Amino acid sequence: MLRLKFILKLKNLGISLKEIQELSDIFDINEKNFTTITPKLIEILDSHISRVDEKMASLSSLRKDIVEYRIRITDYLATAGKN
Repeated sequence: MLRLKFILKLKNLGISLKEIQELSDIFDINEKNFTTITPKLIEILDSHISRVDEKMASLSSLRKDIVEYRIRITDYLATAGKN
């Protein structure tokens, strides 16, 4: 039951099935000792954090572009309405 909860938690965090399988393989090879997967788990989590940070930066940039475009359109409409 603990293993299933662990897998579901990783899935909810967005960890890929391939990465979960890698952790499961390490776990099985090392006689179901959770401490043996810790270094690989930390590596996977660090990689996932980096991907999330990149996505957040990209979304932040996209949001900025959208806001700037909205301002330009609003300004254009305000100016066009006066002519």
